[in-house]
Amino acid sequence: GGAAFSALTVHGAAWLNLRTEGPVQARARKALRLFTWIQVALTALVTVGTFVVQPVILEHLARDPWRFLFPALAGAGLVLLVVYERRGEELRPLLASGAYIAGMLGAVVAGVYPLVLPASNDPSLSLDIHRAAAPASGLQIGLFWWIPGMIIALGYFCLLYTSDAADEEDSVD
Repeated sequence: GGAAFSALTVHGAAWLNLRTEGPVQARARKALRLFTWIQVALTALVTVGTFVVQPVILEHLARDPWRFLFPALAGAGLVLLVVYERRGEELRPLLASGAYIAGMLGAVVAGVYPLVLPASNDPSLSLDIHRAAAPASGLQIGLFWWIPGMIIALGYFCLLYTSDAADEEDSVD
């Protein structure tokens, strides 16, 4: 939980660092600097703890070497986050933080797959993708509604960003 909180704090501070100026940006930079190092420490602790509690993750990663792309992405994102934050850059720490988050999430999924919820006391009690799957009819209905839902969400996203840019242009004139 602390590592997730720290990762989201870093990402939020990087966003504020990019999008604000003045005292808010100065506070965001200070938070970014502090929580970047907290994130480095917590990542090390969480990684070691994960392999101790769930050794199956390392076994799954080793079984298919392509799965190591996700931890590599997380590691590269974390290293670049440190580098870019120290340089005082604005956009690159946000991108590095996003890469770190995507890499960590991908590493978890790649490490536990085909399990959804691994049991730490008895592997036979683990929930896998087959036992957790919804009926085929429910998945078909979900897919049917997901496609138009994503189209609407993408359209709304584009509307927000184009109207924001248009409002800024009007205020400058």
